[in-house]
Amino acid sequence: ILNQQLRAATTDLRIALTQARSEAIKRNRVVQLRPLDADKGWGSGWVIPSPIADDPDLLVHRQNGDVEILKDQDPDDVDPIDFSPMGRVPAVVEFAVDIGPPGSSIQGCMELGLDGRVTSTVGACEGG
Repeated sequence: ILNQQLRAATTDLRIALTQARSEAIKRNRVVQLRPLDADKGWGSGWVIPSPIADDPDLLVHRQNGDVEILKDQDPDDVDPIDFSPMGRVPAVVEFAVDIGPPGSSIQGCMELGLDGRVTSTVGACEGG
């Protein structure tokens, strides 16, 4: 069950990252992906706000379950990710995904490259 939850959580995040990149290219403007609740971090979920003022958000995802998601191994890093109109990001970003209770959790790692594309692996991120 934990493997399925890890797969679901990483797939949800991959979809959001890919959608934000696609929207930035399609709209030819900067598009952000940011935590749904900055006080709770990336594990709370994420949102792609519309780059056009007063338009509805492009995506809102509430993360459920016993999931911890850390950006660049830092629980305090809740900075948004900006995708340029070319679909690129200013720096490589790593997401560590941890599913399940302490002592029996499993981990996955996702990396967002400078080109805005995502790769993922099962297991802990190299940095952590």
